[in-house]
Amino acid sequence: MTACLIAAAALGSSQLALRGELGAQVRRNFAETFPVFVLLAAIAVASGTQAHAVQGGALLYLAGRVAYLVLSARPLRPVRKFAWALSIAGLIGLAVGLVGTLVGR
Repeated sequence: MTACLIAAAALGSSQLALRGELGAQVRRNFAETFPVFVLLAAIAVASGTQAHAVQGGALLYLAGRVAYLVLSARPLRPVRKFAWALSIAGLIGLAVGLVGTLVGR
């Protein structure tokens, strides 16, 4: 989980290289989702949660963000939207896994 957090932070800094309106959109999008990811990941690390849904959600978020960044460099808008949806699904999976684990204690 900690490795996912570090990788996502590095990913965020690499998004600064994109220029123009698309670059601004990519940075805004990342700024909207990354704080949520950090909060959920910090709760997971602090609570010692090792649930597969939590880890899978974190990896799905990270994979979606990497795909979104790569696809932002090319004019592949429909595929880029899928990558964004993948990262949002990862956040949802992370949140659901956390709630399920913490409520079950």
